[in-house]
Amino acid sequence: MIPFKEVLGQVKRTLREASPPEIQGLLAELTEAHVLSRDYCLLLSQEWDSEDVARRISLPVWQNWDLCCGAIGAVLERARDSASASCQPSSNGAGMQEMTLDPLGFLEHISIEDFDDYAIFSPNPHDDLTEDGDLNDSIETLIRILSEEESLNGLTEPSLPEPASWEPPETSLESKRPEKKRERSHSASPSRGGAPRKRSRRGPAGSRVSKKTRGTESRSGQMAPSSPKTPNGPALPPPQGLLQTIHHLLPLSISTAFVNACEGATAIQLIPAVTYPQQVINISVPNPGPPTYVIVPQSHLPPVTHVMPQSPGTGAAVPSDFMVSTPGSSCLDSAFQASYPEQTPTPSPTRDTSPCKESPVQTPPSEPAPGKPKCAEDYTQSVKALMREIARKTDPENEMSVESQYIDVPLVQRQIRLKTGKNASKCLEKELVMLSDADSKRAVLHMGQLFEDMGQKGGRLIALLGKAGGGKTAFVQKLCLDWADGNLPQFEYIFVLDSKVLNLPHTTYSLRKLLFDLSSSPPCKNTTAIFKHVLSVPQKVLIVFDSFDDFRDPEGLLHSPATCNTKERFSVKQLFAGIFQKKLLRGCTLLILARPKGVFNQFLAKVDRIVELCGYSPENITLYISECFRDRGDKALEKLKKQRYLSSRCSNPLICRYMCFLLKHSERLPSTLTSLFQQVLDKKMHSDTQGEDSKMAQQRAHLSKLCCIAWAGVKNHNSILDQKDTAELKEFGLKCGLLTTYLTRAKDSEERQGHGFAHPLLQSFLAALHLVQSRDVSDKALVAQLTAPQKRRRLLTDWLEATWRFALGLLFQKGRVEATAAVVAKKAAAAMHLRGLKPGDLGPARLMELCHCVYEAADAAMTRHLVRNLPEDLRFCGIQLSSPDVFVLQHLLQKARDMKRSFSIDLQDTGIGLQGLRDILGLKCVQSFRASIEDTINLWEDLQKKCEERLLQNTIRKFTISPLKATHLDHVDHLIMLVRIYRGGKISTGDLRSEPAVETTTFDVPAVRNLQKLELSLGPSNGPMGFTKLMEVLPALQWLQHLDLEDNKIGDRGAEELAAVLSALSSLEMLNLSQNCIGDKGLEKLAPALPSLVSLHSLSLYSNFICDGGAESLAKVLPDIQSLTDLDVKDNRFTNVGAQSLSHGLKNAPRMKTVRMWNHYIPHGVLEHLKQQDPRIRSL
Repeated sequence: MIPFKEVLGQVKRTLREASPPEIQGLLAELTEAHVLSRDYCLLLSQEWDSEDVARRISLPVWQNWDLCCGAIGAVLERARDSASASCQPSSNGAGMQEMTLDPLGFLEHISIEDFDDYAIFSPNPHDDLTEDGDLNDSIETLIRILSEEESLNGLTEPSLPEPASWEPPETSLESKRPEKKRERSHSASPSRGGAPRKRSRRGPAGSRVSKKTRGTESRSGQMAPSSPKTPNGPALPPPQGLLQTIHHLLPLSISTAFVNACEGATAIQLIPAVTYPQQVINISVPNPGPPTYVIVPQSHLPPVTHVMPQSPGTGAAVPSDFMVSTPGSSCLDSAFQASYPEQTPTPSPTRDTSPCKESPVQTPPSEPAPGKPKCAEDYTQSVKALMREIARKTDPENEMSVESQYIDVPLVQRQIRLKTGKNASKCLEKELVMLSDADSKRAVLHMGQLFEDMGQKGGRLIALLGKAGGGKTAFVQKLCLDWADGNLPQFEYIFVLDSKVLNLPHTTYSLRKLLFDLSSSPPCKNTTAIFKHVLSVPQKVLIVFDSFDDFRDPEGLLHSPATCNTKERFSVKQLFAGIFQKKLLRGCTLLILARPKGVFNQFLAKVDRIVELCGYSPENITLYISECFRDRGDKALEKLKKQRYLSSRCSNPLICRYMCFLLKHSERLPSTLTSLFQQVLDKKMHSDTQGEDSKMAQQRAHLSKLCCIAWAGVKNHNSILDQKDTAELKEFGLKCGLLTTYLTRAKDSEERQGHGFAHPLLQSFLAALHLVQSRDVSDKALVAQLTAPQKRRRLLTDWLEATWRFALGLLFQKGRVEATAAVVAKKAAAAMHLRGLKPGDLGPARLMELCHCVYEAADAAMTRHLVRNLPEDLRFCGIQLSSPDVFVLQHLLQKARDMKRSFSIDLQDTGIGLQGLRDILGLKCVQSFRASIEDTINLWEDLQKKCEERLLQNTIRKFTISPLKATHLDHVDHLIMLVRIYRGGKISTGDLRSEPAVETTTFDVPAVRNLQKLELSLGPSNGPMGFTKLMEVLPALQWLQHLDLEDNKIGDRGAEELAAVLSALSSLEMLNLSQNCIGDKGLEKLAPALPSLVSLHSLSLYSNFICDGGAESLAKVLPDIQSLTDLDVKDNRFTNVGAQSLSHGLKNAPRMKTVRMWNHYIPHGVLEHLKQQDPRIRSL
């Protein structure tokens, strides 16, 4: 294989010797051969480093040398043949050709034939311009034509006043390009072997100008005026200063020409509509589109004076001679500002930016939306009628319409957690930031706020997360109903697609057929005209993908070839990827519905907004049941509250609907999730058979078949039935509510009906039935299939967790399945597996799952075994604790009282509600707990209002916050609130940040007294503000032993503030002030306060701005800090002078054990000499 260096050399010679058209042709050949992509060429054209450009081109060429050697050789041969006849190009530092866009030079060669409507023309800046003529001739003719048209239309506009002080530039345009003039004269000469080209000038009658009548340019650069004629015949007076190009005020890259027409005519501007970046090689890439210049009338706003900024060195103002006067903004400026988004500066590497958040694709300039055709309006009305019809359909299960069933559940805005460290950006699994109960209430959104801050351009990606059965589909139905009723006026079109269509065979579709044939929209004949209108108003289009977790193969969604809205050659998956990447229908809004830890989890970093659909609150449950039972709602609620576990489960709309079904058809309610699904299934099957044995046997056979299909689907992450399954089986599933249907349309627009399981929880229950009852599954296979989730993908683990819970419930609960020998063996294997688990070795998520499994089994012996082996320190930090989780945990801890066990429980970052916090803290076995400070204070206020003094005193006594790590400013605010309560002995009411209100009862807060370790980790941006707030309450933390203030950039001012309060921290043993920008002034104030820390053992001043003066200040107090044993002053700025001062100070500090003082400013020999004199001095 040819060496890479040789390929690199040939590429360099090609770029250095070939002309721009040849380079353009070469890149076009490489693109057609799929060696380079169009996007890659665009990146090359904007590269600044010439050496990097050559290497970027050489790498793919080297990898595909067999395809590229011929093309590169041909270009080099043509370049050598023409080298003697052409001028050698100027080269940059790397020897490559450098060309910059010169719009003024290019505009010299404009002719009227280049544009027909005299408004917009798009020249190619890379053409070899050899035709005669110049900018003045072309624009003179153009102005004459425009003046004639305005005279015909009766439109006149005063010209822009000419500045009185304006003088022509010293160097004319002609003198700036002498070589180009000579080349044009040679090309026009007959001696070149060809007749000179003649350029025809098209225009209205009387506008043709011969070559003889053109004005010639004088040596001074002034135009010799010509005498244009009006349509009526008389000649216009010669113009004064026809061309005024302010290139002496503006850089040449801003190619804006201001032209004054004849007296009394309109002044115009020539403005580039595209800004070209400065490049190393300014070459046209395949199909980028040529630059566009716009000719518009000049506005008459007064000139604006721009004052240059002050000098950064002296602060003196710039003299008035350097003030620049530029014309006021034209009417085109506002159009450009509306069409192109404002340029944002490149973020600094030191700024806090999200590493997993990519910049969205820029929305193209929006044009005024055309009028909506009648066929599109008729289609919209038919869709709205269909939405209303679906919303008014009655559900046979509870005899309620979809509209009446819907409960307005609030949305909570969420954010992903930004991981740091090695390979953090490569991690696909994204975790959501856990919100406290108070944070969740502040982050609540309503349906109308979901699409706010969209602007006119739209183009937002929104992820709506919700648990299985959480009401996501009902939310979409309500959303469509609101749109049909006119409550979402920002959208003209809504297309709802079930994500099951993403699993269709790899048949090619177009975007039009995806939206009109595969969505839930009604059939339409004239889709071409409607789709054309859809493309014209993409910012008014909402596309919804429901049930995204049914998508089997999510790989490749970030790399889609679909970039054309009209081509019909893409799969459904590629079309979705194109919309998701904002390549198709750019500007539309995409709403994706998924589960929090499902398929879409790996793409959360790509969306613009993440919202979570909360479950039913107790108020929502009461409202739903009252709607179902009307007059009997109170009795149903009273009956439901007796079963606390399933009552807490009613936050899931599916479970709530099942509970209402049983409340109507059963006198006794179940106590576990397994018994709930079992009773619902039995009721539905019994109501259909009416006790006939033959039908019951047939239904058991159908149920067994569906259970087998459900287990296969769980293993393969599939909820869709095969088309080969019998019609009787599907009919049975639909009657019993096990299956649901969805409609799709093939390419011939023929509707087809597909079948899938009605709900993931229902599919997991059927899969568990198959595992328990099937003879093909042994006891060992049962445990092996459902355990060891840490070795599986999280996507599959979530499906298996529900199946494992149901399987344990079926095995251990009496009467659920027939107790055959196989079932007994499976039960024994499952019990052995559960007893073999060590709860102390499990993480928070797996420990919580084990608690659910044991509760679902409802086995007393297994419950006692689990409680006996629970660790004393229960940590659930980082997982969401819902109402069912709190109930299960409370149920197990209540058993610990008989075993005389006590626990310390960590509930930080769990999102536990106030009621759940109250239930856990009311247990006697809980001796201490950690939770959000704000939520705990809110709980105290609630208990105080309800006069529950005993529980209030217990929760205050059990609360602990040590160690405390403040990572947000809110954490500091909450600590301040807690210290205020500690100081005043009162709980505040109303505003938590106000001073405590006067109450009759006073109490102590042991959590403040017991705080021994405090770490402030706010970072450089929030560190100074958070430190200032902390100084307000730091003196009250008298028992603090460990204070870590690293990397908060407190500076000299912060060091001075800290010095004022150090005397109150008599118990402090470790003080970390690393990376805080502390200099000599700060250390001069801080050092005298250090001896007051009588217990200080370790002091770190690593990586600050300490110079010789600061080192001398510290050396003076070292003998007085009697308890200090470890000092770290590495990576500062003191020299050998400061190092020797510290060495002298150490002689009188006998208790010091280690001093680290290496930095770049201390000579190596000096440091080594000091280390030999005192072995306590170390480099690192």
